Amino acid sequence: MNPYLPSEVGVDRISKSNETGYDDTTILIDTYQETEDNIEVSASGDLSYSRGTYEFQTKTKDKTVEMEGKWLTLWKKFDGKWKVIVSINNSRKPRYYI
Repeated sequence: MNPYLPSEVGVDRISKSNETGYDDTTILIDTYQETEDNIEVSASGDLSYSRGTYEFQTKTKDKTVEMEGKWLTLWKKFDGKWKVIVSINNSRKPRYYI
């Protein structure tokens, strides 16, 4: 669940969404920093979440834009491997593109 966009569900839709995001070669992430604030695992050991913040600068064809926000990811263990089952991030800045 990315800011300013509809939610994507399922591997195919998430993959397509990620590909579309990389199609615009006029946008370049110049710097990126992410901080993980918290990780917790359920008592059963098969569910977990992590949360944090991010900051980055993006160069577009017209300007450099500073973005910042927060994120939360929910994980579930399947056959001994951790898989993301829900991921959401929210920008603290207004939408700068489109």
